[in-house]
Amino acid sequence: GPAQDVVLRASYSYGFKPPSVGQIAPSLSYDAYFYDEDLGQLYQIPTVVRGGNPDLSPEDSDSISAGLILTPAALPGLRLSVDYTHIKKNGEIASLWDGLIADNADLFPGRVERDPDTGRVTFLDSSLVNIDYSVVEAYDIQADYRFQTRRGTFNLYALATHNTRFERKLTASSSLDEYVGFLDGPLDWSGNLGLTWRQGPWMLGWNMQYYNDYFVYNASDSDSPAQIESVSRTQGSPKIPSQHYHDISFRY
Repeated sequence: GPAQDVVLRASYSYGFKPPSVGQIAPSLSYDAYFYDEDLGQLYQIPTVVRGGNPDLSPEDSDSISAGLILTPAALPGLRLSVDYTHIKKNGEIASLWDGLIADNADLFPGRVERDPDTGRVTFLDSSLVNIDYSVVEAYDIQADYRFQTRRGTFNLYALATHNTRFERKLTASSSLDEYVGFLDGPLDWSGNLGLTWRQGPWMLGWNMQYYNDYFVYNASDSDSPAQIESVSRTQGSPKIPSQHYHDISFRY
């Protein structure tokens, strides 16, 4: 009956992860060039700290997943599946870019120092940090259909991932930013579509890979028109257009 055609599955898990030895190893200090958006200048910061942070705290996460598998008896060879994933990670260990820390010095006390006369950054600590939390939601969709004919066996398949949410809250007092579709986040959609044919020692296959378009700047740059304009001018467009690639394989 119909109940035999459908399989439901669900799971919940809790994860706890302490920082690795490399993540708490002493940081390295050196000078580095930095483009200061506030001043509109490119200059050298005498002291930049990068790498591990001995004050890091462990991460913990809650994840929920649910899905269904459909194998209809009325259409042998067809398999459809849809899976939903929700993950919330607290205290995620992350590496933040220099510009984000410099532009939000009030959110990261002790990590940015500026010359009182010139306003230039003289010290920048961009070592690893524990951000407040991040949330990920995504759907994975897969379809396979295998059928036999007198001219061989055909296998049609499709796989797609739809990221509906990737939010990050860097600190308790900062805003909640959405990263899907930005340079530093996942794509909205990506997937594969393909067809293979087999007959005796022969095999012929075609596969198409699809990648959604995305912005050429980071999610945090959304509130910075100057940064968006600068990056877009360098790239030639504010977005990288969607892309698809085709592969053809042959075997005997």
